[in-house]
Amino acid sequence: MAVPFASPTAADRDILRWLAAHRGAGWTTLAKALMDLGLSVVFLGLALLAALLTALVVRRLRPVIAAAGGAAVVSVVASQALKHLIARPRPDAALALVHAGGYSMPSTDAALVAGLTAAAVLAARCTDRRCPRTLAAGAAALNLLTGSALVYLGVHWTTDVLAGWLLGGAVGTTVGALVRRRTPTARP
Repeated sequence: MAVPFASPTAADRDILRWLAAHRGAGWTTLAKALMDLGLSVVFLGLALLAALLTALVVRRLRPVIAAAGGAAVVSVVASQALKHLIARPRPDAALALVHAGGYSMPSTDAALVAGLTAAAVLAARCTDRRCPRTLAAGAAALNLLTGSALVYLGVHWTTDVLAGWLLGGAVGTTVGALVRRRTPTARP
């Protein structure tokens, strides 16, 4: 029995071929730097430490940090399970600037960022009217930057990133809404 989505679409191939033909040194350097930052154990450790210290010091941010962390973990675990179920191969080596192992759909990085940002935006209790829009715009920009870099580098097909966003967004929305519902609103 064939698993749906096991093969990349014609649009996936066309997009990656177009990107491969139009890559520039500046964009390549930026995309590789973003990928290296996301894979850096030191950076991830410092980010985790900063989140934990912030949660200790700023009590009202604890639900946001807990929601974002929980959604990130669930998104990664779910995306890894789906990757093995779907077993879609990564883009052809001739089209890729960076070679990654394993399967490609859904993108774990896209799911992680989408889950983390969706949960954080929903769990946040803003006092300023512009705050929710600002958080949502920042989350959207971070997701677009991450997904674009993954496809640009040839690590993922476009539909891998879209599937990662859908998965992470669903997880993040669920976790963020649950945390928000259980968190009492602050008194003025």
